[in-house]
Amino acid sequence: MIISCDQYFQRYGPCLFRFQQLWEEHKEFLPHVKQCWKEEGCGRGLEKLAFKLKRMKQALKTWNMDVFGHVEVMIRDIELRIELLDTRLQAGYEETVEQDLLISKIELDILKSREESMLEQKAKVKWLKEGDNNTRFFHSILKRRHQTQVKQMLKVDGTLYKCPEAVHDGAVQYFQELLSHEGEGELRELSQFIDKEITEEENKEIPKRPTVEEIWQALFSIPVESSPRPDGFSLGFFRASWEFIQGDVVEAVKEFFEGKQLPRFYMALYVALIPKVQQPTGFEKFRPINLCSVL
Repeated sequence: MIISCDQYFQRYGPCLFRFQQLWEEHKEFLPHVKQCWKEEGCGRGLEKLAFKLKRMKQALKTWNMDVFGHVEVMIRDIELRIELLDTRLQAGYEETVEQDLLISKIELDILKSREESMLEQKAKVKWLKEGDNNTRFFHSILKRRHQTQVKQMLKVDGTLYKCPEAVHDGAVQYFQELLSHEGEGELRELSQFIDKEITEEENKEIPKRPTVEEIWQALFSIPVESSPRPDGFSLGFFRASWEFIQGDVVEAVKEFFEGKQLPRFYMALYVALIPKVQQPTGFEKFRPINLCSVL
């Protein structure tokens, strides 16, 4: 559930890390990941992988600001530069000005391509047509999502929450009470109505440590366009960096199947609220689902 206040979107909470798919296309991305990942980590297995992912997150944040910066601001600056250079050319031809103009237009195309990639990821929709400029389309998707944001929420007792902080706290309280409530009534035995789909042989295979191929298949079966995860890493990161990180990932997964307790890093999850009806007015009109990390 995305919440906003008044007539504009008001950010609430910390600025979260999100892996951007456009990073994969940059020539410095893989060398940067390789250099950061090969540094030694603390512990082994699950703890080591968690440590390296947290360190990678900080490294990518810094790298993103150094290489990409704020794309929208850079686009506005370059568009202004192009306008000024074009005005100078109209006043009188200068070869250096024309060269600057051509270079600026190339830079603008690169930045707009990056912007489209970011908007596509935010809108969670695929290209309308390969090669088309869909910036306006993606903006319309985000605008429509903004218009459907929950701006206030009504409690059963009539209390009205009008700001993001109040809606957030109210949602936490409501679902904590709902999910911790012990149901009344006797639970019936239903196993007799469930078909046995797992054979004895298959059941023996389940506790075995997975192979590298099985881990790879399970990991890469996740859609690249899936929603952002609590740790900020999408499948795109694991797919692009698999050559460098697979050893640590495989070691961590195998350690888990050996019965190693999961560190807190892997237990983080998002509770997303899915509306049951259009324009819900109360928390009871939402269905909670959990979103966990890729690993």
